[in-house]
Amino acid sequence: MGSESASLARLGLKTLYELVSIPSPSGSEGRAVKYLLEVADRLGLDAWVDRVGSFYAAPRKSPQPVLVLASHVDTVRDWYPARVEGDTVYGRGAVDAKGPLVSMLMALALIAGEDPAAPVMVAGLVGEEADSPGAKYFLQTAPRSIRHVVIGEPTGATRVAIGYRGSARIRVVCRTRGGHSASPEPGSSALELAAELVMALRTRGRRVSETSYTPVLLVAGDGSNVVPTRAELVLDTRIPPGKSLVDALRELENVLPEGCVAEQIGEYVEPVRVSLNEPAPRALIRAILEAGEKPRPVIKAGTSDMNYLVRLTRSIAAYGPGDPSLAHTREEKLSLRELELAIRVYSAASRRLAG
Repeated sequence: MGSESASLARLGLKTLYELVSIPSPSGSEGRAVKYLLEVADRLGLDAWVDRVGSFYAAPRKSPQPVLVLASHVDTVRDWYPARVEGDTVYGRGAVDAKGPLVSMLMALALIAGEDPAAPVMVAGLVGEEADSPGAKYFLQTAPRSIRHVVIGEPTGATRVAIGYRGSARIRVVCRTRGGHSASPEPGSSALELAAELVMALRTRGRRVSETSYTPVLLVAGDGSNVVPTRAELVLDTRIPPGKSLVDALRELENVLPEGCVAEQIGEYVEPVRVSLNEPAPRALIRAILEAGEKPRPVIKAGTSDMNYLVRLTRSIAAYGPGDPSLAHTREEKLSLRELELAIRVYSAASRRLAG
């Protein structure tokens, strides 16, 4: 890397530490956004906040954006203190997705230094770990000039995500006749039916090409001496590209115990997959090659703002530093080397996509 980009990487590591030191669970991103505004100003960028609280930055002479580098400010809950060990930052969001967001911001500063009118914008959206209010509002207000989107999510710094599974919540309700807890009859407990379903689902969805059904809530009984007559189970369901919610419900029906019924609740987010021939994934792959690394296209197991922002353009892909297996764990970490590589890839891909 050149001296300017190397110094930006060092600044990025310091910025990342300070950013992960600020708790910002979904719905409480305000302090982190205020800090990002200060960082953008020091970098010589224009920066602003939209009506739902998302952060944006662009070169000060930039016209309408052609390319958006979009990540998210929020994290899951369970914040814990950040720390630095050597050239590595540890803390909530270091991987998902403050590391990618900081890398994007430093790449934008590098681009703006070369071309103060570069048509590139960084978006730090809010609520991605919840129901994506930032992405939804951006869909309504995004400039029509946008042709390409790069999503900042952890992909291991050498992989390019061209797809994500969709998501849905499915509620399963099991009912039985119950009985006395001192002498329960076989099949009399709704809780046992729900537990039977949990065991039947535990090996499903291990591969990204399969639908997964992860139990996230189970409610049954009242703690008395009555066998539970009703049990309610909520499944966080992830649906791969090429399958639908109808497919997921049909597959679930095949393993439902008698006495249990399933229904979808809340929002359904469709899976997404784009062609490798689209400009955004091509530009990222070429940038990784130019950085001396071996790129690999992947479909990610989760769901991201890419599932929404694909409605802006099919020239979209996700890329970012950080081991995705560490996301949402207490072991999130990002090294200076990963940060440097991401800055190089984002800046090279941005130059190509923004012309």
